[in-house]
Amino acid sequence: MWTATPELTAALLRNHAMTTTVRTVDVDDVERVLVSRANVPVVSGTVNGSIGRTVTRTANLQVERTTAVDAFDVLTTRWVYISTGVAGFGEVPIFTGRVLTTTDSGVSKSTVYAADVGDDIIGAQFETPWQTTVGGLVSAEISRLIQDVDATIGVDVSAVPDVVIPLLSWETDRAKALNDLATGINCITICDRVGGVAVVQNPYVTPETQVTSLTLRDGENGVIVNMDRTRSREKIANSVTLIVERTDGATPVRVTVRDDRGNSLTRWGGPFGKRNITVKVQSLPLGLDAITLARRLLAQSLGLVRTATVTMPHYPLIDPLDVIATDYLGEFIVWVVESVRHNLQPKEPTTVSLRELTSVSGI
Repeated sequence: MWTATPELTAALLRNHAMTTTVRTVDVDDVERVLVSRANVPVVSGTVNGSIGRTVTRTANLQVERTTAVDAFDVLTTRWVYISTGVAGFGEVPIFTGRVLTTTDSGVSKSTVYAADVGDDIIGAQFETPWQTTVGGLVSAEISRLIQDVDATIGVDVSAVPDVVIPLLSWETDRAKALNDLATGINCITICDRVGGVAVVQNPYVTPETQVTSLTLRDGENGVIVNMDRTRSREKIANSVTLIVERTDGATPVRVTVRDDRGNSLTRWGGPFGKRNITVKVQSLPLGLDAITLARRLLAQSLGLVRTATVTMPHYPLIDPLDVIATDYLGEFIVWVVESVRHNLQPKEPTTVSLRELTSVSGI
C-alpha cells in the first residue's frame, strides 16, 4: 500500500475534489529527455493492477486524437506517468510504463494502452541460454535478470530470504526464469507504481502472521459503497503434485500430497471430488524439502474459497497483494488484494477484487 501524507490519507476518506495528472516523456538513443509533456488532457481512463502475471499494471486512456499523435507515439515515448490525488493535498503515483498501442476511434478520439516494465521483461527473451551464477544468492540472480533488460529498473529484494542458488538454466523465456526463481522461495514478483520491481513474500505462506494495512467499513464514516461476496470451488484443488527438476539431468523429484483429513469438506475422494494441480519448480529453497513445499501449496489452494469485490469512492493507495480487512454488515474478514482498478474520473469508483486469507491446518 502506498504511504501518503496523513493529510492526503484523511482527505481521501471524506468528500473531496479529485485530481489526475498524466505526463509523458520522450528520449533519444542517449537517454536525454527530448520532450516532457505535463498534464496531458485525458477524456477518461483506468489503471488496473493485478497479481499472477509478469505485467502487474496496465493503463487504458481515452484522449483527443491530436493529443495521442503528439504525446503517445509508440516508437518514441519512453514513459507514461499517471498520478491522482486530492486538490490542495497533493497526488500519489499510480502508474509508470510504456505506451504499447494507440487506436483511433471515430473522428476525434484515440485509445492509448500502456503497460509497466513487466512487458519489457517479457519482451526481452534470451538471445543465448541464461545460466545462474552458482553459489550466489537468489536475490542477486533476480536483480541480474531484471537489470540485464534495463539497468535503470529499480529492484527491491529486501523481502527475499538468503538462499544460495544452484546451477539453473533457461533457453528463451526471461519471464519464466523470474517466476521460477520467485516461486522456488515462496515469493511473488510485482511491478510497482514508479517503474520498479519488488519481490515479496507470498502472503498465503504464513497467513496467521500477516498484518492488515487497512480496514474498510460500511455505514457511517465508512467508504464501502457495495461489496459482492462469492463462494466458489473453481480454484480449489485438494491434491497437489510437485515436480522438482534436477540440474544434473536425473529423473525429477515428484511428490503428491492430498487433503486426507477425515472431517474435511474438501477431502480427496469425498463429496468434494478429486481435483489435482501440478506445479513445476527448478529448485527448492535451502532447508525446504519437496513434501513441505507441496503441503504449503495445498494449504494455500484449500483456502481459496471466498472472494469479494468492493466498490468504493476514489482511493488510490491500494495495491495488488495488500493484506486488508473489511468490516461489512457486521462481519470482519481479512483478505489479499488480487486486483484493483483505479478510475481517472471523479464520478467513477475504485474497484478492488479480494480473496480471503485463510489458514488451513492439519495438512
